[in-house]
Amino acid sequence: MRMRTAFLIIVFAAAGSIAANFVVSATNQQSAKHYAYVLRAKNPEYAHNGPRPEDMPTVQAHVKYLKGLMEKGTCVFAGHTLNEDETGFGIAVVNADSVVAAREIMEHDPLIQTGILQGSVFPFEFAMPGK
Repeated sequence: MRMRTAFLIIVFAAAGSIAANFVVSATNQQSAKHYAYVLRAKNPEYAHNGPRPEDMPTVQAHVKYLKGLMEKGTCVFAGHTLNEDETGFGIAVVNADSVVAAREIMEHDPLIQTGILQGSVFPFEFAMPGK
């Protein structure tokens, strides 16, 4: 009888712990706000030919900016397509409290500030997040 009681206590404690973790996880996912900012070349020539030598310091500053956002946990991931035409684009998914905050993050990107790229911000949901 004692063994069964102890077993039931352990089972209920484990079930309670699992349920509590599930609720916390679900709450964290609901409260996490993600936004994608999509970057496109303003000039079709840039899209076809890539950065000019004089653009390279700005491109390097852009990479440094994104790495800093990654280190702070603000940027979830970033990358770009390999298209060498006007269909190409870059994307960064960021954690932000609002679309206004996400837009501010995008507007501090050196490639936006210099006018090489233009961007748009969209609410973003991870349909199948990785581990």
